[in-house]
Amino acid sequence: MTFALFGLFSDTRNLQFHGFVLPVCLIITVLTAVQALYGMAQYLHLFSAFGGSGITGSFDNPAGFAASLCAGFPFFFYFLAQKEIWVRVASIIGMAIIVFAVFLSGSRAGMVALAAVCILGFFHWVRINTKQKVIFGIFLAILIAGLYFYKKDSANGRLLIWRCSWEMIKEKPLAGFGTNGFKANYMNYQAAYFEAHPDSKQAMLADNISRPFNEYIGLLVNYGLFGFLLFLLFVFYLIRTFRRIKEKTITTCIAAWCLTAVAIFAFFSYPPRYPFVWVAGLLSVGGLLPFDYAQGRLCKRLTMTLFIII
Repeated sequence: MTFALFGLFSDTRNLQFHGFVLPVCLIITVLTAVQALYGMAQYLHLFSAFGGSGITGSFDNPAGFAASLCAGFPFFFYFLAQKEIWVRVASIIGMAIIVFAVFLSGSRAGMVALAAVCILGFFHWVRINTKQKVIFGIFLAILIAGLYFYKKDSANGRLLIWRCSWEMIKEKPLAGFGTNGFKANYMNYQAAYFEAHPDSKQAMLADNISRPFNEYIGLLVNYGLFGFLLFLLFVFYLIRTFRRIKEKTITTCIAAWCLTAVAIFAFFSYPPRYPFVWVAGLLSVGGLLPFDYAQGRLCKRLTMTLFIII
């Protein structure tokens, strides 16, 4: 499928090329749209979902489905920036399908991530003042608060997990528990919490937990402050690199928006578990690194990697 798409569109003359950016964006957007349509077909009971309920697409749960859609969503902006009307219309339709599919999945993390990316895209094309940016920030805060009450029990369950995870972090703050340390030790801390709070109303929310539903907390639990600081240094490097780019093209913005979507999703779920998110994330990191990106050298290697994976 990937090679067919590449061959079909590689001779297009009217679209703007930036090295291998076009085929990369084309592949990701097509796969994302197909995934969204598959999930919508599951909602209509045309196909069965994994486990027999909900919308999962080709993934094992709705989280992977929504995480992949959020990671692929920013790449539609490449076609939205083209001059051809039909390309922009197709991009808008594709983006609407993604938003609708994430909404049907019920993923609160996906809704927040998509809202943030849409706001960033709006900022890219429309210049607004600080006061208006504050209004958008308030909107996001209200959205997050509203989504808390949308599935209050589930949200409280995650708050319980984070509270127990905090006890784990305090136990080994510097080096953490090591790889898979959360999975191996969390249930002991949850049991200790309920022993100390036998009358807690959160007892009904207890479950067999293997992930903290927050990748940053998971990083602190597994690798401590040392590992977390290394991660923050890498994030700081990417932000600094992006800010030093004098002429921010749509491709560099897409890279930043994709990483932003994944970063927001990671506050409430576990997007790095899914290969598609890794591919989109690595392509975005490559788009921000200070290499000869305009000539497509780095992007060419990443594109071939994407071909192999798909």
